[in-house]
Amino acid sequence: MKVVGGLPTPEIWVPVKDFAKDKTTETVAGAMAKLYKKLKEENKGEEKKLPMIALENFFVNTPMSRGKDLKEAVLESRKKLAKKLVDDCKISKEKAEKEAEKLIGATWDVGHINNLRKAGYEGEALKKEVLEDTKKVADVVKHVHITDNFGFFDSHLAPGMGNVPIREI
Repeated sequence: MKVVGGLPTPEIWVPVKDFAKDKTTETVAGAMAKLYKKLKEENKGEEKKLPMIALENFFVNTPMSRGKDLKEAVLESRKKLAKKLVDDCKISKEKAEKEAEKLIGATWDVGHINNLRKAGYEGEALKKEVLEDTKKVADVVKHVHITDNFGFFDSHLAPGMGNVPIREI
């Protein structure tokens, strides 16, 4: 009992945001590595034609909905993919990192981040928060969804019909 009593308490629960990010990054890296390896083994140079995958921010208060969290997921996916490419496809670390950066990015949905209004942000505070989140993720963005809304629903209004600061983004 003395030995067991001295062991650290096992972690039974993992916060959902950590679990979601871990599973997402494993799935994205695994799928891309598998396809890359398959195309490389066919020896047709087809791995150079792989489609890019872009992880999208979802609704506020869900995992990876904010700029910082989405960027972390993209970077972790790239890191895992690069490792798989080195281990499974026997390419150099430098080439693997370049491939991972090319193949995995983010989709920034400006309507989704504007739903911060549901989280209590209003007016200039909402605009400031949306722009700060946009800056946090900007360097990994490969695709942008541009729709407008009023911050309560993903209305998919035409740009200019809601309060998304599209011009500033």
